[in-house]
Amino acid sequence: TLTRALAAKQVSAAWCNTQVPRLKNRTLELLTQSWGCFRTQSSLLMEPLQPQVKAVYDQLIQLHQNPDHTLWQSQQLLLAPPYGLNTASAGLLLGLLIGLETPPRRLIHQKELVATTDWISHAFPTQKGAHYFNVETLKHSTLRFLDMNAEGRWRDLLNRWESAQDYTSIIRIASEVEKQFNSEPLPENLTNLYLHLKERSNGIE
Repeated sequence: TLTRALAAKQVSAAWCNTQVPRLKNRTLELLTQSWGCFRTQSSLLMEPLQPQVKAVYDQLIQLHQNPDHTLWQSQQLLLAPPYGLNTASAGLLLGLLIGLETPPRRLIHQKELVATTDWISHAFPTQKGAHYFNVETLKHSTLRFLDMNAEGRWRDLLNRWESAQDYTSIIRIASEVEKQFNSEPLPENLTNLYLHLKERSNGIE
């Protein structure tokens, strides 16, 4: 479904071109004409420009600055007055909130960082014909936003860790990495590098 594809960070102009005509047309009508998320031939999905949708989206962003605000609470906000969205429309907005790349964000499920693909497998019911978010997953899920320089800081730190050769340096930088975890989440695209270096560090302790 489109909601799932949005949350999974799959939606782009190229993605649209690979879909069946009905889904392609629906996606382009919603994201280009109604929401203004595709900009003048741009293949990148961006925050909505349509004023009413942008106001709702901006409110969701603001609410999720509170690390305890759950995705279920955001869903309930969208379903209730004054918005009064149906479940499908609320799901699409949540999918956009979860899936946009800028500013960078991480999903947290049951207070632990989780890969988007793993979260998606929990968030959508498996029964045939079910296209909406699993409420129990939303109740235990939050978003953490990273500032735009977070990836650079993490990449520099992990590169230093990877370049370290002696035991003392590897262990010292491992301690720095753990402290960094306490201050900001690891960008998802650096997870594999982090796990590789952590395994190396654990192997020499």
